[in-house]
Amino acid sequence: EISACLVGSEMCIRDRICGSDPGLHAVLQHAAVVAETTLPILICSETGTGKELLAVAVHGASRRAGEPVVSLNCGAVQPELMASELFGYAPGAFTGADPKGREGIVAAAAGGTLFLDELADMPTALQVLLLRFLESGSYQRVGESKLRHVNVRLICATCRDLDALVESGEFRRDLYFRIKGACLRLPPLRARDDLAELANELLEELAEAEMLEPRPRLTAQAQARLQSHHWPGNTRELKMVLHHALALTQGRPEIDADDIPLPRSSRSASVGPASEPGSMHDRKRAALTQALRDANGNVSAAARVLGVARSTIYRQLERYGLLDDVNNP
Repeated sequence: EISACLVGSEMCIRDRICGSDPGLHAVLQHAAVVAETTLPILICSETGTGKELLAVAVHGASRRAGEPVVSLNCGAVQPELMASELFGYAPGAFTGADPKGREGIVAAAAGGTLFLDELADMPTALQVLLLRFLESGSYQRVGESKLRHVNVRLICATCRDLDALVESGEFRRDLYFRIKGACLRLPPLRARDDLAELANELLEELAEAEMLEPRPRLTAQAQARLQSHHWPGNTRELKMVLHHALALTQGRPEIDADDIPLPRSSRSASVGPASEPGSMHDRKRAALTQALRDANGNVSAAARVLGVARSTIYRQLERYGLLDDVNNP
């Protein structure tokens, strides 16, 4: 019964996040395992990789799926307003406030999931308030002494190096260890081996939104052009490039390399066919590294996640020079 629940959770998550890359698959399996628990989740990934999409998918696979999932981008709110945005405020709490007061994001997420994006941008003073809330489940609206109580599941995300920020004193160490329950790291697009699959999936969605018939397809040359790019903006960048390419085709049934609006300074200008095996080597190494990181260096756990034998993992570890990254001999 437990195994069936986990399969159901993973299917729910995979329905929202497409891709067959082994590194991505490992992350989604890990997410499915922790989705039905109360464990806080920290998503540490580059911008554009789909952190909020993963957070919503985890919520949808949890026992709180019928309750709200509410998000706050900590980098998009002025520091002096963040406390009132998160916890709400009492009537007349400050100049310009709603005379009736207002509930905050925390109250809106009651019983469900609170997603804090760009957590590293949260001011230090608010980090203290968040820690107090997480420890006790209670909070006070700005300008009010009454204690309020709410139960939420916390998911945080950042594209910055929180470990480095903790060491530099920019992020509170006690809060870091309070939110770092399960750490999920979505692989960057350049490390995935399912770019063509993802591109076709996104292209299908974009063509449907634009009500295009017949749906344009990517030629082999167009796919090679996409493969040659480094994708610093990850999936978000890929989606915009494809949307632009779709507009440039002007109803033609195929999207060719010349329709892909990428700079000629892309890796295609300097990387030829002979270098492709090296890039595949890098992708496989990245997938193995990701699986080990998610398994905290445990080879047995990484092998189960990737669906291969321990001996296979050890051969790959030796091949990619990663033997020092494991916990078990």
